[in-house]
Amino acid sequence: MRSSIKNFILIIFGSIILLFIAFYNSYAFVYPDTGTYIRSGFEMKIPIDRPIFYGIFIKYLSLMSSLWYVIFFQSIILSLLIYLLFREFFSKNTFGIYYLISLFILTFTTGISFNVSMLTPDIFTSFLFITFYLILFGKNLSKFENVVISIIFIFSLFTHNSHFFILFIVLGILLLLFALRNRIIINFPFSFNRFVSLLSLFILSIVLFPIMNYLIDKKFIFSQATHVFLMHKMHDDSILQPYLQENCEKNKYYICDYKDNLPWDLIWDSKSPITKDGDWNKYKHEDNEILIDILTTYKYSKMFFLKSFHQTFKQFFSFSTGDAPSGEMTKPSEIEINKYFNDEMREFLVSRQVLEKIDFKSLNHIQIITIFLSIVSLFIIVFNNLILQDERFKMSILVLVIYLFSNAYICCTFSNVLDRYQSRVVWLLPIFALIIFFKAFEQLIAKIKAKLD
Repeated sequence: MRSSIKNFILIIFGSIILLFIAFYNSYAFVYPDTGTYIRSGFEMKIPIDRPIFYGIFIKYLSLMSSLWYVIFFQSIILSLLIYLLFREFFSKNTFGIYYLISLFILTFTTGISFNVSMLTPDIFTSFLFITFYLILFGKNLSKFENVVISIIFIFSLFTHNSHFFILFIVLGILLLLFALRNRIIINFPFSFNRFVSLLSLFILSIVLFPIMNYLIDKKFIFSQATHVFLMHKMHDDSILQPYLQENCEKNKYYICDYKDNLPWDLIWDSKSPITKDGDWNKYKHEDNEILIDILTTYKYSKMFFLKSFHQTFKQFFSFSTGDAPSGEMTKPSEIEINKYFNDEMREFLVSRQVLEKIDFKSLNHIQIITIFLSIVSLFIIVFNNLILQDERFKMSILVLVIYLFSNAYICCTFSNVLDRYQSRVVWLLPIFALIIFFKAFEQLIAKIKAKLD
């Protein structure tokens, strides 16, 4: 009982550390999308361009009284997951110390605090990886902890459509590696049953997602606007316009009337032929026909995949933190905060973000150094066999790198290269570097003691 109370206090203290930048800002950070999430949760209406589940998270975890509660609960979840992660590798006597030291280091050298303090589902991309990792590799989890982790895993998938695609790629690559394990001599430190359990949870999530949408808003759907984002991506990659020039004579698509003067932004520009009527699905069948033709025509599909390939590497190394817009970009959030959290309006309006009194340049310089040192240390420690006792380390790094590249690929393929997308997960590199560093430190101390004895 005393141990449980101690661990609970440790997790709460860790969550407070992680919210440092929110306290410094004097409020939770908002993004232009935040307003949509708040409104969708309170109105229980599925937005055309995103899932509703993070909106519901905001509604109920705010206790319908304060957005501080939302980021506090996010921070508790993150603190708990990191706590369970460290407990996997260290003894009861040491893991608490390493855990707190790591939280301090991560808070002041990476964007972890910013991401957990932001009212968007970005932090759930990291939740997804840690729960995925614990389900696959965890050895010290109780039945209750496994249930909690599974629930967080499923809900993390629900918060953003990209999460399903990211995990699909990761699971596919792992399944391929597992099938080829004898040829490529890879040791898998987890049973196939664990992988099947993880795959089952993933399939269950895919089945539950449209069912939950139907129960909430009478819409049995998975995604309403994938075609719009892909059309925008084709335009952004300079593929759509040449395609239309070549095909509009034989196919009278609605968008052909605009082929010579398409706006730069096909999603949010009021003059966009795709969204100008307010109904993104009005010409969905034509959009899908165009997309299928592009992706099945060698000339255009080659352009698309080559651009996605090089943009993946660009996205992988684009991870500046602090994407907290100010000025007019905070208006969508301001409207919804004023409507549903009116008591917090003054707090919001005097926050450093809104007053443009916060600068992330120093933190980003530090983060670049931190990520670089993490990558170097992981290569040195793992590939020079400095840590052999725990067979999970090498596979951990491989799975993490696959996840980070999958995140980069999906984000730049369905959207644009934005620092925010990689910033939400890049801090996972230093957390594993710290775990391996502390493990190496323990081994060094043990060797010194053995020599002295």
